[in-house]
Amino acid sequence: MKNTLFKIYDTLALHRLVTLTALIISGLISGLSLWFHFKTQQELRHKSYVIDPAGGVLPIRWSASSDQMEVEVRAHIQTFIELFYGLEPASMQKNLSKALWLADRSVDELYQQKKSDGVYNRILQYALIHQVKSVSIELSEDQRNPTFITEVIFQVARGTSVDHYRLVATGELRSIERNFPNNPHGLLITNYYEQSLKKIPYEIVQE
Repeated sequence: MKNTLFKIYDTLALHRLVTLTALIISGLISGLSLWFHFKTQQELRHKSYVIDPAGGVLPIRWSASSDQMEVEVRAHIQTFIELFYGLEPASMQKNLSKALWLADRSVDELYQQKKSDGVYNRILQYALIHQVKSVSIELSEDQRNPTFITEVIFQVARGTSVDHYRLVATGELRSIERNFPNNPHGLLITNYYEQSLKKIPYEIVQE
């Protein structure tokens, strides 16, 4: 009887050891799987892929360097300016809708103000064409919360009559989730303000 009890105890102890070992191994495997998954996700966040001429997949690593960030910031501002101020009857609503994706409510409020002032109605009524001729952008050195000043030269054409204007505007930028194709740079213009808008002679435009 005593030997039987010892055998039962040994068997139970062995089963417990096997169970604990299995649990530890399962935990290690789960932990490693989670770690590899997290590492892979982190790597994929900084990579994009293209198809080479032979049909293979090539990874492209994106770098968060200040040079690339400045390029994206300038491209974002330039795109906004061209959409918001480069207007003509056929594409006006489409351009304005795209521009509003790139900025916060400060631009939406400006849009509503221009709308109530009859700016867009005049474009439709008189078939005006607003064309952006040049955009200069001055950025602050703060890479995390950049501010900007932009000078825009644009012309307003009605038939053979053409007038030119200089717009100076300021704003800030903050990062948001990228949204292709609405906001591919993942930036949002905030606190946008038109400081001045003046009619200028054609000779200044040519300089």
